[in-house]
Amino acid sequence: MKRFLLLTVMLFIAQLSSAIENDSLLNQAREFSTKKDYSSAIICYKKYLKETSNKDLKEVYIEFANSYYLNKQKKEAIQTIRVAIEKYGFVEQDFIFNKTLNEKLSDEAWAAIYDDYFILRDRYLANQ
Repeated sequence: MKRFLLLTVMLFIAQLSSAIENDSLLNQAREFSTKKDYSSAIICYKKYLKETSNKDLKEVYIEFANSYYLNKQKKEAIQTIRVAIEKYGFVEQDFIFNKTLNEKLSDEAWAAIYDDYFILRDRYLANQ
């Protein structure tokens, strides 16, 4: 019984430290974006998204897309928004009302994605 309890405590501590590290990565990405170091922000966002167990990532993907766009990587920015639609439920209204999404990126991404929007949205709904 003591071994089981010890093992449970150790697993809890490992998960907690992983969560703290992941939050740190997200905070670093945001800080790099604020400082307009978009290349470093992109690296942190990629690592965060690879390692996180968080399931609500819609806003993180939008921040990630902004970093790509502001780093002159428009194709990657639009692809990241496609992922936000297909996997995390980013909707048409978000292109208009989302306060995180860069306004120019919103216009360009909507124009690029428009023909595929309902296909991407249906994929999201099918996985819910």
